[in-house]
Amino acid sequence: MTMRRKRSVAALAAVAALLLTAGGVAYATIPDSGGVINGCYARSGGSLRVIDGSVTSCKSGETSLNWSVQGPQGSAGPAGPQGVAGPQGPAGPQGPSGVSHGYLTKTSAVPLPTACCGVVASASVPSSTYLIWGEADLGSTNPEPDVACELRANGTAIPNTRTVAEPNGFEGNLSIVSAASITGSSNTVELDCFSSDATTTANANLALVPLDALN
Repeated sequence: MTMRRKRSVAALAAVAALLLTAGGVAYATIPDSGGVINGCYARSGGSLRVIDGSVTSCKSGETSLNWSVQGPQGSAGPAGPQGVAGPQGPAGPQGPSGVSHGYLTKTSAVPLPTACCGVVASASVPSSTYLIWGEADLGSTNPEPDVACELRANGTAIPNTRTVAEPNGFEGNLSIVSAASITGSSNTVELDCFSSDATTTANANLALVPLDALN
């Protein structure tokens, strides 16, 4: 074989080896799908080489040596010091008021005394500020009796609640609306009335609704 031909054959062999090596690198799976790197450790000399475990195995005289790309999760470290509190933001808008607990008393055919004052309706309530509404439907054998009613809290008249009515034609109606702040461990609010005629009676409603504030 001539020298020129020998050089051509050697060049082709080198190119083929290079292509085979490039192809092996292109298709090798290192690390594998489980994140493991496969290697072979030479028992003599201690050299280490990395292989594709799905294609290649260790040679005689080598020991398989595998390791993970990512190690196991370590234990949690100690808590760090608390940071400095940030600045307080602006206050948000006021939310809607909660559900109120109202009080309602209804009575019927309550006879009215001829002197002040007889209890027509009453309610026991806790301490609070209340919107108070009292109403009396009046009836009498006298066609035009004089009737007066007022609201009382714990036996004391609530100011400016005395209201006078004169039923016409044996019947009439009287209504009082007011508000008051009531304090005490046990409180009673009343609608009290009296009439100039002993035959007058009243069907009454007394309602109280607590308020957040009174302006």
